[in-house]
Amino acid sequence: PIVYWLLISAVLHIVSQRTAFGRHVVAIGSNERAAKLSGIPVNRIKRRVYALMGMLVALSAVLQVSRIGSMDYANAGSGYEMDAIAAAIVGGTNMAGGRGSILGTVLGMLIIAVMNNLLNLMGVPPFLREAFKGVIVIGAVLLQKKESTS
Repeated sequence: PIVYWLLISAVLHIVSQRTAFGRHVVAIGSNERAAKLSGIPVNRIKRRVYALMGMLVALSAVLQVSRIGSMDYANAGSGYEMDAIAAAIVGGTNMAGGRGSILGTVLGMLIIAVMNNLLNLMGVPPFLREAFKGVIVIGAVLLQKKESTS
């Protein structure tokens, strides 16, 4: 799974930095109305992004099943949403839009994974680990807020 993760991250980084599609996605994420007024086919790009995310979710499900051997669809991926949000924010993605990168999110995910592992090795209960991630997210958002006002 790590090899797939690194490969997909590298491809998405290249797509986001070097293609018109990547620039259009960033423009739509920054200001959808301005992107539409600039002549970007917003609905078509959004459909492509949703299709890409669907393919990536399917690949993730296949990798998860191959690791575990089965899939409890009711609880599959439960708790990962907080990791994803925390990784994006720690990686420098602005919550208001307009700034962020694939590489930053990858580094953020590595930081969150190391933090999860350390807290697990220290015997911290799962609910406190989630609370700790929440504090990190709140702190990062407050730092972004302070940075944008100065």
